[in-house]
Parts: sequence; structure tokens; C-alpha cells
Amino acid sequence: MVNVPPNSSAAPAGPPEGAAPTRPPAPAAEDVDAESLARERRQRLAEQIVAGMLPETTSDERPNGSDPSGLSEQWYRDNRPPHHG
Repeated sequence: MVNVPPNSSAAPAGPPEGAAPTRPPAPAAEDVDAESLARERRQRLAEQIVAGMLPETTSDERPNGSDPSGLSEQWYRDNRPPHHG
């Protein structure tokens, strides 16, 4: 451990004792625009990824609870692994 005297220039400067903390400066307009664009880009990418994973219809919209993969509920029951009871 290095001993630094309290009045040394190596010590971090901070607000005087009892003073209210100061806020960092607001980001520049260019930074805000860049952040907005990056956020929109990430949102579009997430929507594209999720859209490819979701079925076109939900099970309550399909007749007789059929599966969009074409496999029936009976097929799943017939091919259930033994450890699943």
C-alpha cells in the first residue's frame, strides 16, 4: 500500500466535505443521436430474431391443437422418452 499525504496532488480531488455532489455533464447531441440509432438497430435485430422463432399461429388458433411442425399430439405421446413417465 502506498501512503499518500492528504494534501498531495496525487490524491483525487473531490467536493469539499459537506458539499452537494456534482452531476456529470450532459452528453452531447451527437452522442444522444448515436445512442438512439444504436438502440433502434438493436431493437430491429431483436425483432428479426424473435420473429423467426415464433409460429404463425398459436395453439388455440389451430384446429384440434395441431402442431405447425405437422406432428400430432399422439406422435409426441408415442415418442415420449421413458424417463418422462
